Amino acid sequence: KVDLSRERAADLAILTEEEYTKIMIFYCSFIQVLGEQLKLRQQVIASATVFFKRFYSMNSLNSVDPLLLAPTCVFLSSKVEEFGVISNTRLINTCSTIIKNKFNYAFQNGYDFPYR
Repeated sequence: KVDLSRERAADLAILTEEEYTKIMIFYCSFIQVLGEQLKLRQQVIASATVFFKRFYSMNSLNSVDPLLLAPTCVFLSSKVEEFGVISNTRLINTCSTIIKNKFNYAFQNGYDFPYR
């Protein structure tokens, strides 16, 4: 717990604990919706969420864009759980669709998935 507090000190200097928790919940729900759209097993989605949380327990939110790390965790967990490889094109297109349709309230109008 002490290590966790020390690692998150940079984030908590900018955000409150409540804001940090809301950001983590938002991106975990993004991973959940992404996994459901890709028709992944719940075990794969859960592993992706764990990878995401573990990464940010040791790194600042500023180190890597969570919008890039979320699909990366889904891709990695599909390989680790031996679900099968998800094509990059399908993953990127699904992320774009989710941002436009389900999470449009959190992003600006016309916002597109910036990573290719």
